[in-house]
Order: sequence, then C-alpha cells, then structure tokens
Amino acid sequence: LRRDLREAFGAMNAVVDELGDRMTEAEAALVRQREDRIRHIEATLGPIRDESQRLSDALAEEQRSRQLQDLRREKLLEDEVHAFNALLDEEKFDREQQLMSYERWADASQQQVAKSQYQLEKEVRELTKDIRADHQQHSKNRVEAQHAIVDSIASFIHKYREQLERDVSLQNVYKQYIK
Repeated sequence: LRRDLREAFGAMNAVVDELGDRMTEAEAALVRQREDRIRHIEATLGPIRDESQRLSDALAEEQRSRQLQDLRREKLLEDEVHAFNALLDEEKFDREQQLMSYERWADASQQQVAKSQYQLEKEVRELTKDIRADHQQHSKNRVEAQHAIVDSIASFIHKYREQLERDVSLQNVYKQYIK
C-alpha cells in the first residue's frame, strides 16, 4: 500500500511538475503576449497619442490666440463704447440746451399770449358792456315806442268809438226825423 501510495504520489508529483512546467510556460507566454500587446499598442496608439498631443498643443495655442484676440476686441469695443457715450453725452447736453431755449421761448410766448388774451377779454367785456347798454337803450326806446303806438291805437279806438257813437246817435236822430 505504501508503494502504491508512493507510486500514486510520484505520479501525482510528476503530473504536478508537468503542470508546474506548463504553468511556467503559460506564464512566460502570457508575459510575451503582454509585451507584444504593449509593443502593438505603442505602435498603434503611439502615433495617435502623438497626434492627440499635437492637436492638444495646437488647441491650447488657438485658445491663447483667441483669448488675445478677444481681449483686443473687448478693448476696441470698450473704446468704441466710451467714444459713443462721450458723443451721446455731448448730444444730450446740446439737446438739453435746445430744450431750455425752447422752454424760455415757450414761456415768453405763453406770457405774450396770456397778455394778449387778457387785453382781448378786457376789450370784449367793454364791448359787451357797450352792446348791452345799447341793447337796453334800444329795448327801452322800443318799449316806449310800443307804448306810444298802443296809446295812439287806444286813442284812435277811443275817438273812433266816440265818432261811431256820434254817428249812431246822428243816425238815430236822422231816423227819427225821417219817420
């Protein structure tokens, strides 16, 4: 049994040794494959990495260039805005001066118009007063004339009646004589 065991351990050790050798060969193949892959990756990805680095450097240079260009544009825009604001302030001042001139002219014109209007209103009041007095005088004269006409008509009617009465009485007298 010991012998069987030794033979089994010997066979097992031989298998283990063979497996160890195969494992060593597999590890060595794995190391070679890894190194081959590193070389292949470096050969394949190296130019890509170099191109990426070149593009990254070009991009950084382009960004710096654009930042400088943006700074110059901002400065130019700031100068233009400053010049425009100065021009705007000057134009605003001129307009304010013109507005004040117009306001003074408008005030003087308004005072002149108010004075003329006051004078005109005064003349209209006086004219209205004169017209009213003339109208009252004409009304008084007309009323007096109407009263004179009414008196004349009344006097005429009175005398006409008296005449009629005389005529009637004469006719009555005449009728009596004729009878």
